[in-house]
Amino acid sequence: PEFFVAPLGDRAEAAAFGLAHRLRAAGARVEIDAGSKSLKSQMRRAGKLEAPYVIIVGEDEVAEGSITVRDMRARGLEQAERIPVDELATIYERLIAAPMIEAYTR
Repeated sequence: PEFFVAPLGDRAEAAAFGLAHRLRAAGARVEIDAGSKSLKSQMRRAGKLEAPYVIIVGEDEVAEGSITVRDMRARGLEQAERIPVDELATIYERLIAAPMIEAYTR
């Protein structure tokens, strides 16, 4: 998958499924972890699946209308970014679609 969606809490799980649906509709390969698993457990699973990006949807993110996107390939402080959920299509374009198009046009 290109994205692994990690919901944290009941309200967040409903929002996470909607988010996964929107990403899939845009053409992204998405895996979502349903159930009440810890973030650590979900991050471990994302690592095993070799997902380059994890989208964390917690109760705070739902309340703010945001998501946290973590780059699993990055090391250091710049690995996570909180963004408004409305910018999801822009994030998909920036992280996945544009680099793929660039690679094919070289």
